[in-house]
Amino acid sequence: MQDDYEKVEVALGSRLLGANQFRTKNKRLNEVLSLQYRVHYHVHQKDKVKEAACRVLLEECNRFERDSSEPIVEKVWLNLVGILNYHLSHPQTAERYLADSGRILAVEGAFGTFLSIENLFYSGLLRGDKSRDFYIKHLPEVLTSLPKESNVLTYHYLDLIISGLSMNWSQVLAAFPHSVISFFIAVISEPDGHDQELLAQGKTILASAKFPNAEESNSASLEQFHLVLQHYFRSTRSKLSPDWHSFVVESMSRTFQSMIVSKTAMIYLGRENQLRESILNFNVFLNYNRSYKDLNNGEWFDVLSVIDAYEYIVSRSEGSDIPKIFVFKDVMKRFEGLLSSFYEDSALPLVKIERSIEWASDGSRIFVPERASSLLAKSWNAFYEYSREDLDKLLNGNHTYYLANALAAMPTNSKMAFNYAFTLAQRREITHAIKFLKCNILEREPENYKAWHLLALCESIKEDKNVSFKIVCSVLQALENAIHEDPQAPARDRWQLIHLKLTQLAIIQEMLGVNDALELLPELFELFNFAFPQNGENSDLGSAYNKSKDYLHQSVWLFAVKLYLTQGLSADAREALAESRNVTKKFQNLNNDLANGYISLNVDGKKALHSFEKVLFYDPLNIDAIVGFAKCLIPTNQENVSHQLEPQMPSAVGFDAFTGEKDRSAAYARLKMVLEEVVEKSIEGCHAPEVWWYLSRVYENYDDTERLETSLWNCVKYQELQPIRDFKNCNF
Repeated sequence: MQDDYEKVEVALGSRLLGANQFRTKNKRLNEVLSLQYRVHYHVHQKDKVKEAACRVLLEECNRFERDSSEPIVEKVWLNLVGILNYHLSHPQTAERYLADSGRILAVEGAFGTFLSIENLFYSGLLRGDKSRDFYIKHLPEVLTSLPKESNVLTYHYLDLIISGLSMNWSQVLAAFPHSVISFFIAVISEPDGHDQELLAQGKTILASAKFPNAEESNSASLEQFHLVLQHYFRSTRSKLSPDWHSFVVESMSRTFQSMIVSKTAMIYLGRENQLRESILNFNVFLNYNRSYKDLNNGEWFDVLSVIDAYEYIVSRSEGSDIPKIFVFKDVMKRFEGLLSSFYEDSALPLVKIERSIEWASDGSRIFVPERASSLLAKSWNAFYEYSREDLDKLLNGNHTYYLANALAAMPTNSKMAFNYAFTLAQRREITHAIKFLKCNILEREPENYKAWHLLALCESIKEDKNVSFKIVCSVLQALENAIHEDPQAPARDRWQLIHLKLTQLAIIQEMLGVNDALELLPELFELFNFAFPQNGENSDLGSAYNKSKDYLHQSVWLFAVKLYLTQGLSADAREALAESRNVTKKFQNLNNDLANGYISLNVDGKKALHSFEKVLFYDPLNIDAIVGFAKCLIPTNQENVSHQLEPQMPSAVGFDAFTGEKDRSAAYARLKMVLEEVVEKSIEGCHAPEVWWYLSRVYENYDDTERLETSLWNCVKYQELQPIRDFKNCNF
């Protein structure tokens, strides 16, 4: 039984992280800490505190058996009663209990600091307009040093106090005595425009620091200042002085294996885009932390700081390795292990992979202070971002697992919520995707045009396209009006507008026929000119060529090429392709080569094959190029990107892309290889019915009956689950 208990210090540390389960020998301490969690659950919400919940909790507090011989239990209890009375609008009673709590001085350490700053925050609120003066006077007495990052409850109240002060940099330094605390408040309050002042303060502190001897610790003032710098380097938009580099290096030379200084170096070098050096300092930081853990019974010095360092480095290293030093895949594996063990140690609910698709229905949430919840959400999202193109992880449920846990920590994060819905759609969990989009995104964000577009694409899978069509038309009009009213509308909205129009035309083609879609092409180009006026701003999504306005413009012309080809209008298709090529000479768009290949299919098989081979050379998993290659070998009468279930006769010999049976046999072998690779590696390819159709034809050629049947079943399955356009067309 002895092993079932945890030390009081461990329980208090867990509570500072936001935990709600405790196993110390002191049952009264366990009970009051659990009660504290429940009170915080209600009063820390951003919504208005419910008085009914406060009354119930106050009744529970009043039933609690007090014992003044246990100061920590008594101080927690007095704070709770004071807090609840404040929220029940009983200011005098609240002040009495908070004052009684303030007179208990026997509670020391990090938990004692937290209780004192919690008391200070509510005592300040009771003073109304005089709260600022109250905080200025008493905060330096309560908080003499910055806490560890894992003490998120302390930071929760410190952040609230700083927000309540509403002071700029100069006001903070004029009101508070110069110290690490005052500079921390100044950095949080106004991070921009004070680089030289902060550097001067740092140099003063550095000048008095010296390398510790065997009996000494590192300079507390220097390490505390580095905690300020970590916040500063991540929040300021000001240009950093080059002197910071020498300051960080000199700090390393005056400290011994400082976890704090090495983390500052990692953040600073990352900020300066020196990725390799940042990663090297991340390794140093980890080594120092592991050494501390080995010497302290497996306890991290500051576990959230370690999680934060992992998240910082993996979100910036873009999967790059440094041979023998930093293997990204291994780092991600260790990071996931650390995160899972943190949840287990803190008794936080972890969404299981097998329940991740139903997460929205389960309503699983974790309640920890915002600093912790934000970090945990970003950490889980980092796993998704790293593996978002990994087909196995999509099919195995890893993507929904990562995103469900991210949303359990931060359910209102719009980007993560969309990624979760998008992942459900990619998995063809269409019912879940539609429900999540409606209930968890669009109810809260009715102007989330990307989510509306995804909903329309999900609805387009149904045989009746009317719902999808109505959504597209309505959102298209709303977005056009929004851009008309806001000349500074962002590029993502302008791109979304064009892709919504393309989706509308695709639905019209499906519902009414190609001619009706062709008649609306002038509307498409008018809309493009409206969204992207000459010399207009906010046109490009990024610096890459496929994020430029010109690339989107070419996509519009290439959409026209497909429509013309579907109707058999080859001459018009060639003119549209020429217009696409004329948009820009700044880059070569492989989609132009694809279009040229499809135009040439019925005219010159070798020319078509050459176009598809060129695309495959640069993009081996390009589905349109693979299907085009298959059409050269196994032609169909109608040249479009949709698969045909009826076998067709080969083209005339003069137009055949291959010469003789030997050449065709080699082509079949190559086609088999690329088709199998694309369904094994590509998310888009695995779900493309035309890919499975041609794979079935290849297996038929090789008399592989078993795999032929599987491929045909997949072809039918994914055809029934095929949106009118690929889901990626709404996600920028």
